Amino acid sequence: MRLNRDILMRLCAEYNFRYEILGLFCKITSKLGTYYILDEDTEGRPIKLYHENLYGKSGFHKHGKHNSLRCIFSAISSHDKIYDVGSRNNVYTRMNDIFAKLHAVSWQM
Repeated sequence: MRLNRDILMRLCAEYNFRYEILGLFCKITSKLGTYYILDEDTEGRPIKLYHENLYGKSGFHKHGKHNSLRCIFSAISSHDKIYDVGSRNNVYTRMNDIFAKLHAVSWQM
């Protein structure tokens, strides 16, 4: 038994992702990243999610184990929301906020 294509199609439509079957893997593409899961029945075992690492030396890294496809899509969406920072004058605004808070804390110590 392989991954349920109907569920994959519904979740992709809901989260605005795309999926593609590549041999033994299902490739899930979100706004900011590409993820892979094995296209197989997990028989009650957690589903391993792999993230394509475009910046590091390794090609893939594990992005956790999840109990269902819905949990996987939720994790990918959450990851996209965390790293989808806006920019103003080529400066990441969220990072500026974090550095400002760290600077304020370091002065209090």
